Amino acid sequence: MANYKEKVCDLCSIKYSPTSPKQRYCVDCKEKGKKILQAKLDAKRNRLRNHVEYKRNCKACSVVFRTYYPQKKYCGSKECDKVRLFIKNKRIQKNRSKKYLIEKGRKYYTSNREKCLLKKAEDYRIKNPEAKEYIPGKINQHTIEYVREYIESHNYKLLSDKYINNCKKLLLECPEGHKWLTNFHNFKDLNNRCGTCYSQNNYISKPEQLIRDFITEELPDIDVIYNDRTVLAPQELDFYFPEYNLAIEVCGLYWHGELNSNKDRAYHYNKMMGCYNKGIRLITIFEDELLDHKEVVLSRIRQALGRPKVRIYARKCIIKNIDSKTANKFYKQNHVQGISTALACFGLYYKDELVSVGSLGNIGRKHTSSNDTIELKRFCTLSDTSVVGGMGKLFKQLKKYAEENEYKYIKSYCDMRYANIFKPVYEVLGFELDGYTKYTPHYFIGQKRFRNFSLRKTPEERLTSKTEWQLRKEQGYDRIWDCGHRTYVYQIN
Repeated sequence: MANYKEKVCDLCSIKYSPTSPKQRYCVDCKEKGKKILQAKLDAKRNRLRNHVEYKRNCKACSVVFRTYYPQKKYCGSKECDKVRLFIKNKRIQKNRSKKYLIEKGRKYYTSNREKCLLKKAEDYRIKNPEAKEYIPGKINQHTIEYVREYIESHNYKLLSDKYINNCKKLLLECPEGHKWLTNFHNFKDLNNRCGTCYSQNNYISKPEQLIRDFITEELPDIDVIYNDRTVLAPQELDFYFPEYNLAIEVCGLYWHGELNSNKDRAYHYNKMMGCYNKGIRLITIFEDELLDHKEVVLSRIRQALGRPKVRIYARKCIIKNIDSKTANKFYKQNHVQGISTALACFGLYYKDELVSVGSLGNIGRKHTSSNDTIELKRFCTLSDTSVVGGMGKLFKQLKKYAEENEYKYIKSYCDMRYANIFKPVYEVLGFELDGYTKYTPHYFIGQKRFRNFSLRKTPEERLTSKTEWQLRKEQGYDRIWDCGHRTYVYQIN
């Protein structure tokens, strides 16, 4: 009798001495193994009898394999199966709703609360070693000494002798002697200060101070009046430049929010029109724009004052067709609203440097337009740079693209918070005013602002009898109103 090398049983993983070269199971698993092999053989016979055999290339490793399943795209090896599962899970994750993912996160937090809190405490401790004491299993807790030191560093006094957490009220005293109740989160993270001082004009907000420092350091020769109450009495203009007939309003989200300030929806629009009637252009800046896009906002102020750092002439620039990735990178660095979807993007290059970009795309508000209309999505120039004639040169190319693709109209929306109300660039290019809105709401929590269309009612919320504003208030949102938008249309001959 021949001796064969020891094998490991496919079922029980025990070593055994086979009696034939093709034996795959030990003595104890022999009967069970026969049934498995017979079942596989029967399945193969059924496939050969009833199904077509396919020859395919594996999507992962490109190896040729044969299968009886018409939807099978992978060869079945371990590595290729990992790829298949990864792609499948990615697709499933993408199709899951935001509500489902939030609910899943809440369930995980509920069942792993101590683990989550411990991780949060460790991460914060690494980033802020001096700020909080480390308490394992709990959210990091500020010490009363740290809170007092931080408040006193801003010339306020802490009158409370106990600190519980970021949300509990503390009694503070401002430099003017006003006593004021607030929590440490509002004071430290949202830069909220004494309301009495603010109403009496004794307090300069952080965003306003940024612009003051900018004017003092970079534009010292320009005459500016701070907090003027004579031009538009009794209303205040944060910055007024008499020589340029220009005013700037800096709107803190908290202080200009509807719930906290009781400012109605027409407040900013009426202020803009009040300036317009006096022959003054008003620029209205929201606080989050200045904090998140400081260089872009300051560049716009330079442009409005006619003081760009660099001046380039469009006739010296070359126009090129660019991809959306390049355009969005440029928008992200040089436009307050950031990236945008587009069908066609064109850029002006000066000495191989991209200095201006314009793009066309599908209409966002389809209920107000027809299929023969395309939208001018974005136009912007490099920060602190003026491209003389750049908009006209780019628009010629954009108009040519629209003509070639058989569009009859080009539509665009103008944000009146930044627009030159006396000489809109759209009217210079030949657009006609098609309509306008006086004001639009923006929701915000803390210093994060959202356009109203991103928080429209969900299908579930529509079943309730509550308004969108009631629903958002329940979720902790406040809202601030802008100066409205103008809709311009260009008819292609």
